Amino acid sequence: MTMQAVLDEFYAQIVAKLERDELIPAYKRSMHREYLATVVDGLCGQWCGRNRRSASEAAVAGAVAYHGRVVRDNGSVCPLGKHHDMLYVMARFAMDADAGPEAVAALLTAIYT
Repeated sequence: MTMQAVLDEFYAQIVAKLERDELIPAYKRSMHREYLATVVDGLCGQWCGRNRRSASEAAVAGAVAYHGRVVRDNGSVCPLGKHHDMLYVMARFAMDADAGPEAVAALLTAIYT
């Protein structure tokens, strides 16, 4: 299974099943950020030769792509709630993971458009 497949499954199985307002409490956002960090750490271990920064950037790109699909499926309107809140979780994750400027720019574009 590829790194992208694991991340796609994370968004399909975890984020998609959240309640609309589930990420409002700060502790829930922290919990999901830590869970994602654990997934990324597992994907970038020495056993597979990946570095953490590229795995983190892939996670950010996956969140942006997932949000884009949700917006398209909703008639080009962001449904807000959990889908948009996950982008804020990813912003903190990107900061913690020292993600590159391209990943952060794509994330900020998704948040503010």
